Amino acid sequence: MSTTAIPVLMDRVAQLVIARKQSPLSQYTSPLHVPISGSQTRGWDLWINGANETRKIVGADEGTMANGCNVPPFSVAVFWNGWLAGFISPGGGTMCAGEVANEDALLAAIEEQIAKCGDGR
Repeated sequence: MSTTAIPVLMDRVAQLVIARKQSPLSQYTSPLHVPISGSQTRGWDLWINGANETRKIVGADEGTMANGCNVPPFSVAVFWNGWLAGFISPGGGTMCAGEVANEDALLAAIEEQIAKCGDGR
């Protein structure tokens, strides 16, 4: 058994999907779109791939970078106001580090959404 912990951000994404009753992720044939906006932030979009193969985002709003973006297996593509902001997976990831769009802001927005669902920890 591995002692490596799943990154906090990936754990919160999983909690949000469960709280929204959108699990299991394996039921979707393309990445699941999860828009997020909080009281302090707006404009986050998560595209979650729950399959063991790379999947392409289809059906994103025109004018965003999401359309046609490949999301690796068991990963999340993160967008901020239509711009690619990073990828996260159970093994880690890469996120933008802007003044407004950054890992801490995304985490706060996700936790706020979980609380709104009434299933927050």
